[in-house]
Amino acid sequence: MNKIESFVYGHLKNNPLLKNYIRNIYQSVFDIFPRKKDFLPDNLIIKPNSFFGFHDQSPFSNDNKFILSNYLRMPLRMPTDKDFLEVGFYSGDRFENWNFLGTTYAWNYHKGSRLQWIANNRVIYNDWEKDHYVSKICTTDGGTAETLEYPIDSVASNGELASSFCYNRLELMMPGYGYVHREKESDIESKCPESTGIYLISLKKNTRKIICSLKLLNDYLHLDSMNGAFHFVTHSSFSMDNRFLAFLHRWYNGMQRNTRLIVIDLLSNELYVSPTDGMVSHYAWNNKGQIIAFCSINGIYSHVLFEDPYLKNYRRVAYPMLNSDGHQHFLNNDLFVTDTYPNRMRQAKLFLVDTQNQETTLLASVNSPKKYQSPSENKHWCCDLHPRASKDGSYISFDSVHTGCRSQCIFKI
Repeated sequence: MNKIESFVYGHLKNNPLLKNYIRNIYQSVFDIFPRKKDFLPDNLIIKPNSFFGFHDQSPFSNDNKFILSNYLRMPLRMPTDKDFLEVGFYSGDRFENWNFLGTTYAWNYHKGSRLQWIANNRVIYNDWEKDHYVSKICTTDGGTAETLEYPIDSVASNGELASSFCYNRLELMMPGYGYVHREKESDIESKCPESTGIYLISLKKNTRKIICSLKLLNDYLHLDSMNGAFHFVTHSSFSMDNRFLAFLHRWYNGMQRNTRLIVIDLLSNELYVSPTDGMVSHYAWNNKGQIIAFCSINGIYSHVLFEDPYLKNYRRVAYPMLNSDGHQHFLNNDLFVTDTYPNRMRQAKLFLVDTQNQETTLLASVNSPKKYQSPSENKHWCCDLHPRASKDGSYISFDSVHTGCRSQCIFKI
């Protein structure tokens, strides 16, 4: 972002309706200029009508032979309760073979169905059955799926635990990030109930327990902006050693919206809160227990590396070169990839970032056609790049619409 864009963003960050309205007008002014050409990696593999979704999980199997994907069979519009998504994986030397695993009625454009690996031949994804959300576990050889009674968000690396929260509550406050079906919940209108919050699911026992309620979050290091606000949680992720669980705690009061990053120690149940001032958007763990997050600290928006799960010691990374929001994924303990939202010329960029020497390398720059600009908060169908790396850091996958349709893109780095 340039200085003017950064100034406007800083003043409108807590009012997304007005922010998006001004952004759309601003970008429309530049529609009169010719589009820049896409800058793409060599030997880019493109899978049309496919996408993976969020940046917090790797779609690649441990041996890089398979890549998970969601396959679309509907035109560009918001999904209804009748619209399904195919889930499966690509295989082959250039991932040319589509392997169908199942269909799901619990999905959205941003996070898909939360399709992810449990082990090298087992995957899990969310679905809807009768009157409630479930998750299904299946194997890559197409065996019969096992059904768990709860939807998941993220799976721990040991394949034993998963995190979860209320998807109805998320959809109510962030349309397009939850799911369209409605479960019967007596607390859905409550602002900070004890009955819901962040959950832990045992994948082996098919059980769920709440580990941090919304009331507890409201009471813990309470801020005046929380008074009368509607609370929810989202974007949860386990540390690589499975000891810590991070998530975003959000509270909305009319047009004013605030977020903080929280980490819970699953051994001691202690909570650690980011020293941010109302804004945290996206984050990722590395193997050292460090977290990279895009957030605001002391009024400065930047990618911040928290040196440990306790969120006390931190340093800014690649600032001011990277001063706009992005979705991060680590390749190793020092390197991560991140994207940017489409700029005034509707180009989204993909960067490789070195946290040690602060260097950034442009990996891709792609056009985002205007039809993929979400027209309103209730029609949130834009396509973020959401870069993800393979476990060994040799492959990158991202979603893009530069081809004219939502596509999963893959390249070797």
